[in-house]
Amino acid sequence: MTRPRVWSGLAPWLGLIGAAVLGAALVWDPSAKLPESAEALEVGYSRRQVQDAVDAAVAETPALRDQLDQVKEEMREGAEAQALFVAEAFSQGLAADDYIVRNRLVEIQVMALYEKADAMVTPEAVARYFSERRDRFRTQPRRFYLHLFVPITNLVDEVEARGRLEELFRDQSRWGEPKWVSEDDLRKAYGPTLAKQVFELPRGKWSEAIRSSLGWHYLKVLDEEAVRPYEFEEVKTRVTEDCRRELREKMYQEEITRLKKKYRVEEKD
Repeated sequence: MTRPRVWSGLAPWLGLIGAAVLGAALVWDPSAKLPESAEALEVGYSRRQVQDAVDAAVAETPALRDQLDQVKEEMREGAEAQALFVAEAFSQGLAADDYIVRNRLVEIQVMALYEKADAMVTPEAVARYFSERRDRFRTQPRRFYLHLFVPITNLVDEVEARGRLEELFRDQSRWGEPKWVSEDDLRKAYGPTLAKQVFELPRGKWSEAIRSSLGWHYLKVLDEEAVRPYEFEEVKTRVTEDCRRELREKMYQEEITRLKKKYRVEEKD
């Protein structure tokens, strides 16, 4: 099973670093004559631009601050893959100076892999996939909870946010309505630490004030919903997409392994 990615934008090719890294991905001069052997083509990527991409991802999705190491590793893998696919295009005589053209060359190669994988997603393959992974397809445990939250921002520092949380806690008219949430919902919105705390809270009692990477929180679980297995027809679309995604990822990783044997990738400052 592949490692779950922490950011949906990190799917293969769509998750590759993008124009900034593409612009510096090739150590080898694209205007030079192709070497006699593909193995002589050296490629690399910029460590600084990988960090810039990490910073941009966290700015877009603040909850990723709690998972920086994994985000950085996924960005690094994306930059490495970008360089490998561009090198393969160059070795086939598809040289280009323009990063947009290089981006399209990467896209064409990856989409060709995906088309091969998609042809394998037959009704029989999907049914077999579900049968072999039934334990995966269960409802998520959910909590019906009240959530009082005051974010820390450029205008509201930690001390002020903590004070506002206490004011909010004393004014029940401002609490809002409780709602059902899964641990995944909370993880995506507020990070893994707070999500874990919600699901460890006893029912009917307020939490202590909790400091997350985003601000201050009070939490109260009012009800719980148990887990049950899904029937195939309930999750057929999801099963089909999971089967397709895993086949694509498998084919993608096999191609990356092949290209790593063909080219040497360097991380540059």
